[in-house]
Amino acid sequence: NTFATEALTLTQIAAQPQLVVSPSRANLRGSHDQWFAEKGLKRNIVMSVPSFSAVPDILHTTDMIAFYPARLLPNSKVKEIAVEALPPTFKVIAAWHPRTNDSGIHRWLIEQLKNL
Repeated sequence: NTFATEALTLTQIAAQPQLVVSPSRANLRGSHDQWFAEKGLKRNIVMSVPSFSAVPDILHTTDMIAFYPARLLPNSKVKEIAVEALPPTFKVIAAWHPRTNDSGIHRWLIEQLKNL
């Protein structure tokens, strides 16, 4: 798709074919569905992938759009489009079983996450 330089309305966004990331299970639901529903809109979700790493290759070869973390930009395969409103942000957490607290690799990984 070639999008105008003007910001897309939420109605225009909802109508576009969309890709969502659903790590826990393959379904056509996204984390922003409720936000759209509160505005009386239903998203046109047509594909689900388990991780953000697959998103650029798919968007590059289709007419779909997706909500994508800004921290993963810039990426030559995706183009940022202007929107009239952004969905609410959400926290990403890390959780682990206490039996791994003494693991050296586990402590290293937690330090890496803290430095993001």
